[in-house]
Amino acid sequence: MKFIFYFIFLIILFPIFLIGSITIIDTYHNEIKYHLNGYTKINYEKDGNRLKYNDVKIDNFIFIALNDYIRVKEGSKEYPEYFKNNITEQYLNCFTEDISVDVECMYNIYDKNIPILINDKCQWIYYGYETAVKFENYFLINHPERMCGSMSFRMHNHYLIDYDGKIITLIDKVLANKGSLQGKVNFYKIKNNGISYTEKACRGHIDQNCWGLRDEVMFFNFTDAL
Repeated sequence: MKFIFYFIFLIILFPIFLIGSITIIDTYHNEIKYHLNGYTKINYEKDGNRLKYNDVKIDNFIFIALNDYIRVKEGSKEYPEYFKNNITEQYLNCFTEDISVDVECMYNIYDKNIPILINDKCQWIYYGYETAVKFENYFLINHPERMCGSMSFRMHNHYLIDYDGKIITLIDKVLANKGSLQGKVNFYKIKNNGISYTEKACRGHIDQNCWGLRDEVMFFNFTDAL
C-alpha cells in the first residue's frame, strides 16, 4: 500500500519537477546569462517611442515605406512581383541611393493623403515599430510583421539607423522572411564599434511551444553603412 502511495505521489510530482526544471534552465539561458554578461533588458513600454520628429513619435508609415524600398532595391526573392516598384512615385523622391529617408519630405506627401504603396493588399501585415535602443544618434528598431495571409505568424525586422532629427539613414538591417525568423529584440549591450543584442527565441506562431528554445546573439556595426 505504501509503495502504491509513493508511486502515485511520484507520478504527480514528476511533471511539476520537469516543468520547473525546464523553466529554470530556459530562464537562465535566455535571461540571467545576459544580465551576468553586462546586457540590459529592453523596456519597450518606457523607451519604445524615442524616435521622434517635431517631438512626436515618427509614424509607422515611414518604416513601411523603408521596408518596401529595401526589398525593391535588393530584389525580393519571396514576392518579386509585389515588391517591384511598389512604392508610390512621389515617395521615391524622399529616398536616396544610400537608403536615406527625408522624414519631412515623407510627411509632406503623406499629409496630402497620397497612399504609400501602389499595391497595398499586404500593407496590413505590419505592426507598429518600436525603438529598442537609442545610443547617441543611433537607433535599433524592432519592426514586427506577419506573413501576408496569416493572422498569427509573427516575424521581426531589425534596423540600425542613424537619425539626426531630419534624415533617417539605414546603417544595417535584418529583414523578416520565411528563411530568417528572428524574434523580438530582447537584450542589448553597447560595444566600441556597435550594438550586440539578443533576439527572442520564441518566434513564429504566437501559440507555439517555446520550451527549450534559446535566444540568439546578433550584432550591428556602427560603421557598416549599406
